[in-house]
Amino acid sequence: MPPAKFDKIALRDFGPIREANIELGDFTIFIGPQATGKSLLLQLIKLLMDKNFIKAELKNRNFSFSDEKSFFSLYFGGGLEYILRDTTEVRWNGSPVSLKDIWRPLKGTKGSKESVFYIPAQRVFTLRDGISRPFTDYQPTDPFVVRRFSDVLHLLIQQELAMPEGDRLFPRQKRFKETLRSRIQESIYGEYELISEIDKHQRRLALKRRDDPTSLPYMSWSAGQREFTPLLLGLLFLLPAGKKPKVKEISYVIIEELEMGLHPKAIENVLLLLLELLNRGYKVILSTHSSIPLEMVWASHAIKENQGKPEAFLNLFGLRKMPDTLNLANIAINADYEVYFFKRDGYVQRISALEVDSDSVEEASWGGLTEFITRATDVIAKVVGKMLSESHESERD
Repeated sequence: MPPAKFDKIALRDFGPIREANIELGDFTIFIGPQATGKSLLLQLIKLLMDKNFIKAELKNRNFSFSDEKSFFSLYFGGGLEYILRDTTEVRWNGSPVSLKDIWRPLKGTKGSKESVFYIPAQRVFTLRDGISRPFTDYQPTDPFVVRRFSDVLHLLIQQELAMPEGDRLFPRQKRFKETLRSRIQESIYGEYELISEIDKHQRRLALKRRDDPTSLPYMSWSAGQREFTPLLLGLLFLLPAGKKPKVKEISYVIIEELEMGLHPKAIENVLLLLLELLNRGYKVILSTHSSIPLEMVWASHAIKENQGKPEAFLNLFGLRKMPDTLNLANIAINADYEVYFFKRDGYVQRISALEVDSDSVEEASWGGLTEFITRATDVIAKVVGKMLSESHESERD
């Protein structure tokens, strides 16, 4: 079994990453341009924590591997088997790890538990025309994290959430707190409900207005609804109803690019669900190209440093003061946040303070996410200043 906590990973020469020293918090955020190694590092974290589970799962699916390149091709995806170089170094919680030997069969993999639940960026592919896809529906060169996530959703839809035709999957009583449930419903699904129906002997997801017998097929959904629904199903898996607060074995939840296809207001509401993950005992690792998660982190830091009350966080999200929302506010304010910027030169910089007046350009601009609005503000300030100056000169003349 992996340790209960996975705190630190140090890398050198791994894929596009030249050097990284990462310390995970309760809520860790990776930002940076595309193809700088964020997804590779996230997948590596899962591999280091769940290597026995992963090898057992591949073996049970009749996949074979004889060296590190064939194993990496199966795990990271075809074409990525060469991310490992002779100069690659990995340290996990201070101890060196040999990635060249990580593929080797280990005794006792039977019954190995999964400790990291990974929601990949490619999650939209886990539903084909509204039908969930099992592990074996993918090519051997597709990333393991996509196949595994898809398989969990398939079992969830076909078994745990299976119900009479036309019954709804969301919104659903006792799944998420009412405040969170209603905000997701309003900002993403609107007047529609997510249902499970039988079509040509297959269980398929569709959207339907209440009291309307006609359902909306998958390809007629908005892009945001198609992108968000697999994420929603993953959160339904992680946030069970009843007295069971979480999936017992899972300690970390990794989510790639939660913002895909979503309006900013919807992103805010999904962030509240991620705080609920913290409330249930998970730690969260998020990669994003949106500034909104960083704005939440910055505001939480500021509230805590200035001895603000939880009500300030509620005002930030427009939440009413209730026991459940106050609990989320306290969690947000007191969480241990870590933010890392993946640079084009291959180095990973810690910018967790998010100081807008920092000497570091990367930290001041939050890894470039606020760079445009800052430039726009400066440009407009100069234009307005010039106009006022010329106006005053004209009045003097």
